[in-house]
Amino acid sequence: MSSNIPDRAKPWVSIIVAFIVVAALLFATIRYFFFSSPDYETQKKASQPVKPPGRVHQYAASDQSKQDEKKSIDAADMSQAQELIPLFLKTYIPWDVKQQPNSNIEKSKEHMTESFYKKISATQQRYTLDVTRRTITNIELTPADIRQTVQWWDADIEVQQTDASGKVSTNYLLFVVKAKWENNAWKIDDVGVRTGEWSL
Repeated sequence: MSSNIPDRAKPWVSIIVAFIVVAALLFATIRYFFFSSPDYETQKKASQPVKPPGRVHQYAASDQSKQDEKKSIDAADMSQAQELIPLFLKTYIPWDVKQQPNSNIEKSKEHMTESFYKKISATQQRYTLDVTRRTITNIELTPADIRQTVQWWDADIEVQQTDASGKVSTNYLLFVVKAKWENNAWKIDDVGVRTGEWSL
């Protein structure tokens, strides 16, 4: 096979072709590793302008609830709810295995709304096998969300628990309590366990 390239130019042509092949491979490698990585794709998407969402229906509160929110909370109303919560917790939290199951619910019934009482009395309470008695030693309340007809309070409850061998230990229970204005009085409408540092 004969070539029209002079013998003196053949090494230079080979060097140029080799340089072009190496440059193309180097370019393809750099592009593959740096410009097709997930980080680059994320940055590329982040730099693109965000399309506004389509039409979204926003639900508005009823006029009555807006008016309730605008009313100022009377300090006496707030303190009545604050006084109710410890009364409820002091009858709801303590228990003893010698008593009837759910006796604490019956004792705290007067502090609950009718709907909450029905809901909580329909469930069987389960106690641990190793704890035979629990009493409250201290309750600390912190307002979480205060409104005109509904108040949420964080309750940090220090309890003493007695195990089957008679050993007494101190533990802490973290609750969130919902008080609701119903029939011209504050009543407890829900109780839940707070985990860790979570609060409403």
